[in-house]
Amino acid sequence: MRLNKFLTKAGVCSRRKAEQLISEGRVTVNGKNAQVTTAVGVEDHVKVDGRSVILKGSHNYETYAFYKPRGVVCTLSPKERPNLKDCLPLEGHFFPVGRLDKESEGLLIITSDGLLANKLTHPSFEHEKEYLVWLHSNYDNELIQNLVSGVILDGKLCKAVSAQRVSDNKFKIILKEGRNRQIRRMVEILGYEVQKLKRIRIGAFILNLKNGEYKKLSKQEIQRLEKSIG
Repeated sequence: MRLNKFLTKAGVCSRRKAEQLISEGRVTVNGKNAQVTTAVGVEDHVKVDGRSVILKGSHNYETYAFYKPRGVVCTLSPKERPNLKDCLPLEGHFFPVGRLDKESEGLLIITSDGLLANKLTHPSFEHEKEYLVWLHSNYDNELIQNLVSGVILDGKLCKAVSAQRVSDNKFKIILKEGRNRQIRRMVEILGYEVQKLKRIRIGAFILNLKNGEYKKLSKQEIQRLEKSIG
């Protein structure tokens, strides 16, 4: 198979990122710098940044649901702490799906299955993500209407699938987009400030964990999650 597909199936990164790594000379096959067109098999010795990459069967992949606490950074890099490796038993290449900024909390899916990660993050799949949002002040119904009709972020219209009042300073919102700090930025443009943001659903998977708790997903749970995103 092509090298970029191999790296994705091995859980290293997406195909586009794999092509970038190969072009930058960070991937070797059997000790030699690889090309984007290089074909590999399970018998070949592939390394990324000097680390061996082994293609395993899908039954060896691990996928976790995690209630990310506020203050934890969605990264596996030791340069930023506390991070996901401080909270979960992650060994090898893992992908945090649907990143939450440091000050936000709630449901995060973390997987070593590159194909699953791509399905959960690629814009073409357009799966829903649901959040609860608390504001520092009370709001009027115009805020809800504007979140649904949309605001301009980075020159593009961004809007919620739906938004619903929960209380005077709390609302529920569903997105299919995933821009950086999207909800916080939309709310700020509309004249308010987020006090607390919590993700409670990704696709069909609903948060049912305590703050800081994680669980390894079963094959059946992963299949339901994949089915819900098409």
